[in-house]
Amino acid sequence: MEFTYDWYYNIIKLLIEKGYQFISYEDYENNYDVIKKCCILRHDIDYSMKKIERMLEVEANLGVFSTWFIQYNSDFYNPFSKKSLSIINKILSKGGKIGLHFDETSYDDFILENPIELKSYVEYEAEMLRRGLGGRPIRVVSMHRPSKKTLDADFQFDTLVNSYSKKYFKDFKYISDSRMNWREPVEEIVRQGIEPRLHILTHPFWYNDVEKNINEAVIEFISNAGKERYNILNENITDLECIVGKLYD
Repeated sequence: MEFTYDWYYNIIKLLIEKGYQFISYEDYENNYDVIKKCCILRHDIDYSMKKIERMLEVEANLGVFSTWFIQYNSDFYNPFSKKSLSIINKILSKGGKIGLHFDETSYDDFILENPIELKSYVEYEAEMLRRGLGGRPIRVVSMHRPSKKTLDADFQFDTLVNSYSKKYFKDFKYISDSRMNWREPVEEIVRQGIEPRLHILTHPFWYNDVEKNINEAVIEFISNAGKERYNILNENITDLECIVGKLYD
């Protein structure tokens, strides 16, 4: 499988041809008894929001939508910056959904040992993300690099759907491109059209116009970080070029 926008376009087109209905987690929670052949498209935003718009464009051109999981306290991006909010508003304007991408490793170990404490932090982050997005509802959570203990706990929340709950692994065929590796042949699974419910996770971080391997993708991200920092400083420090020279075109 290629990690390109063309490949992503083709896999969605194939899903449409095989008769899959694209739904949200909320759709399934409310109508599971009448939804027969469906697909939940999901994206985890781990390191950067920059590639969201290209994948969003692919989906919009094909008339489908997905759920985008955003971190509240990422070390890599600010979900409430002007640029990030502009991207999130585009997602919502095209019918997409926003969920919380919760990183349990952001907290001390004693919290992870207490399910009640962990659940309270998930609900807190969801509420803060909701407020930061102008009161837009956050109704689903995805765990970032979930521990086995968290997966086994099958957490249930009062106001949030847990995308890692057993329901979305038992009732659905779950397929993921984690670490740039589809562990099952997603194209063949979709082409067969046998599975009545598909739960497909992608990470926009890995996708490009031309395919890159994992080494190239990571090195490019690290290299671009310097340019992004330079551009931000250039907007905030007068005559930056006089201080450090012209580092980038």
